[in-house]
Amino acid sequence: MKTEIRDLQPIAYQTLTRALKQDHLAHAYLFHGPKGTLKKEMALFLAKSLNCQETEACEVCETCRRIEAGQHSDVLSLSGEAVSIKKEDMMKLQHELNKTALEKNGRKVYIIERMENATAEAQNALLKFLEEPANDRLAILLVEQLDRVLPTIVSRCQIITFHPLSKISCYRKCLELGMDDLDAYLLSELNRSAQACMNEAQSEYYQNARSCFQKTIDVLFDGIDDAMLILQLEGFCKKQKEEKKWLHALLQFYRILFEDSMKAQCACQDPWYQKQLALIAQKRFDRSALLTILLESDDLLLRSVNVAMLIDQLMYRIKEVLSHE
Repeated sequence: MKTEIRDLQPIAYQTLTRALKQDHLAHAYLFHGPKGTLKKEMALFLAKSLNCQETEACEVCETCRRIEAGQHSDVLSLSGEAVSIKKEDMMKLQHELNKTALEKNGRKVYIIERMENATAEAQNALLKFLEEPANDRLAILLVEQLDRVLPTIVSRCQIITFHPLSKISCYRKCLELGMDDLDAYLLSELNRSAQACMNEAQSEYYQNARSCFQKTIDVLFDGIDDAMLILQLEGFCKKQKEEKKWLHALLQFYRILFEDSMKAQCACQDPWYQKQLALIAQKRFDRSALLTILLESDDLLLRSVNVAMLIDQLMYRIKEVLSHE
């Protein structure tokens, strides 16, 4: 992982390793960039480096392995990936951080993923904590949408920008690693790291989203009610916390397909995908209206919303657009 971070995020890697060697780390960092740009991996690498016997994480010692597995008592984390972070979550984290360090190094690190999905109350609670920095604590905030984080929080952190690979570069890298053409194409839209794509290819949420995507597209123009039934019977994940992640992926797959249907060519050569593009090209409907529906539905996932109800509304609106074909 260290090699991938160094190769794909050289500026972030050099900035932070230099600070480590010179012992000039800030008390709080904000890692900003799209999903799949190795922000979490860099955060874990920094946490390992602060607790490893080496200046930089060796990745093989017991300490590094425990941090990677989330089993180190002084490396704490919160995530707003599946649900919003509440004030109570932030207060519980702060309570743990105020306890005496249990490991011999005594350096505590807390990592907050998707910080922008914290409530206003939670962000204000964190702000008070950042205003009183301690030498034995390091904050690392991982953010995709910087404009949704309180400016006062941003001003108290050193911002490290993580730049994505282009989609086509990620797609080609996935193909080089032996990934299925359609998987590589779809996952390179959700991530900009080939390794992240490889990791997610076997996940339940992705397998379910891809299956629903293909089955619903196969019947969409012949009977959207059949597509709705497929989502009702086969959609969702066994893990409730991944429902929004699943629906976000599904909406992205629909968007990619319909955007590609408006272009002269497409990089993905998967036979099923190419067949769908050819069929959609023969249909007459308002593609802009359909894309707007998909984007608006995806935006609603950032809020507190009932996923089943959102799907019903989505398919009803798509039905309205296609009925004017």
